Amino acid sequence: GEVRKAIDVLAVMIKQGVKPDVVTYTSLIDGYFLVKEVNKAKYVFNTIAQRGVIPDVCSYNVMLNGLCKNKMVDEATNLFKEMHLKNISPDVYTFNTLIDGLSKEGELRKARNVLAVMIKQGVKPDVVTYNSLLGTLWKNHQFDKAIELLAKIKDQEFS
Repeated sequence: GEVRKAIDVLAVMIKQGVKPDVVTYTSLIDGYFLVKEVNKAKYVFNTIAQRGVIPDVCSYNVMLNGLCKNKMVDEATNLFKEMHLKNISPDVYTFNTLIDGLSKEGELRKARNVLAVMIKQGVKPDVVTYNSLLGTLWKNHQFDKAIELLAKIKDQEFS
């Protein structure tokens, strides 16, 4: 019901000549994901630039989160690469979202690669970053790798 109201408000805004901004469109995209309207969320995201609104890191984060929650991690990975091509700097939330999505889909190698990119780009991993990886390693009985990661975390913390 609330997403439908948001869409109606957006339509009224446009009719009255009010130009929706990136926050409005990002909220709409998030709403579509909340009600499992993935294709509509993707459509809005893919067409807002044509309407003169440039997606920002928050827009990308909402898309990445929605795609990952809907088990579309390959699309999320491609969108993450697109950010780089468009010179949009990912933040800790961007990396955490993708790492968590990849981890939950059992794509641990890819998740660890994203962690390496995160560190290389100077974005400091946080407890959320490591919990995603450790939780998945633990669930998959990869205890040696979990202990190895814990040792790396400890080394980074005190270096």
